[in-house]
Amino acid sequence: MRVSGLANVFEANVSVELLDQNGTVIAHDFTTATCGTGCWGSFSIALAYHVDQRQTGTIVVHDDDAAGSGTFPHEERIPVVLTP
Repeated sequence: MRVSGLANVFEANVSVELLDQNGTVIAHDFTTATCGTGCWGSFSIALAYHVDQRQTGTIVVHDDDAAGSGTFPHEERIPVVLTP
């Protein structure tokens, strides 16, 4: 699965997680946008995943929790359909 978009995040670090229908992380990685703090940069990342059956899932794109608060300052959740 390829995930791409625009981000304006600290040091251009973008994390991407793929959750299955139960909310379990089945793939994750990070990439760097073309521009960081204070400007919008593009990013694109490929995630490999495996599921046994067609199901709903969620892509979660977020920046780092640099403050250590336990939450991400910016997070987007995108519903998807996962296929075997």
